[in-house]
Amino acid sequence: MTMNITSETPKKIRAVLVDDEQLARQVLREFVAAHADMEIVAECSNGFEAVKAVTEQKPDLIFLDVQMPKLDGFEVLELIGRETAVVFVTAYDNYAIKAFEVHAVDYLLKPFSSDRFDAALTRAKQRLSGAATQKTPAAADLAASARPPAQYLDRIAVREGSQVSIIPVAKLDYAEAQDDYVALASAGKKHLKQQTISNLETSLDPARFMRIHRSYIVNLERVAKVEPYGKDTHVAVLSTGVQIPVSRAGYARLKTFRAKLAPRSFGRKRVAAGRAPAGNLETRAGHRLGPDPLLCCSHSTDLEIRLHHSPRFLNSDYGMFDCGGVAFRKRVMTFLLRRTA
Repeated sequence: MTMNITSETPKKIRAVLVDDEQLARQVLREFVAAHADMEIVAECSNGFEAVKAVTEQKPDLIFLDVQMPKLDGFEVLELIGRETAVVFVTAYDNYAIKAFEVHAVDYLLKPFSSDRFDAALTRAKQRLSGAATQKTPAAADLAASARPPAQYLDRIAVREGSQVSIIPVAKLDYAEAQDDYVALASAGKKHLKQQTISNLETSLDPARFMRIHRSYIVNLERVAKVEPYGKDTHVAVLSTGVQIPVSRAGYARLKTFRAKLAPRSFGRKRVAAGRAPAGNLETRAGHRLGPDPLLCCSHSTDLEIRLHHSPRFLNSDYGMFDCGGVAFRKRVMTFLLRRTA
């Protein structure tokens, strides 16, 4: 009896190379070619291409550049998830390197030798084989560790099916917690992102965003007024008309934030403290503000207020405005304006 013994071809490790520099991709390509058990299934020059390639090719391993335009490496990792093994490739960045070491993430520091590449690849193979059980950390945690102190997000990347949306934080109205997701409200739409609201809170500038409820973070620039709602509770009414619940702790944060702001004065004259104008306030957009509004103005924002019934002065806790009974515009710094009755 003759037995036919066939040997199966070992499965190759499928890799994707992601770097916006062609020379860097060439170096990676040459180093990968020295390993017979590796194959390159895609090369990408930006983060959008990387997300698309990973979705379509489902590789085993990604060599991922950190500093890229459009989407950086941390944003790509957020969008593709933690199932694929990753070796970060980075130019010198003290904070990023510390983050990689703290989270025990494999990385290559440019320029790197073939020996250094082989060492990183060996560790990646151990993870793929199950010999090393530690998974890639959550992208949001890794990105937060890699940011310098007092540096916050200026955009949020959200993946919706095969589409990637970029939301500038300046256009974010509020965020709502939904279990392990957050719903990001911007420009009349809601985008669902897999991230906890507590993690998102640490990534946003506390001078611009505030946790006013355990389930809500609000953009302070969008708050038109805060109104009582039931016993010991309030709601924040946004400029869009949306009402957001404010917890007792959230209301206390709003009051504390307001108290920390330094007084500022504008105009030609001052009036006695405590004097308040009659009538309503109207924003440049035409929104009438109620009897006890909170109006938030961002850095270098044009503020225009109309005072009805022609009072000459507007006196707030944080500044005097010479109105002259007509509309005016003034470049202002960040402050909260509260009209007392």
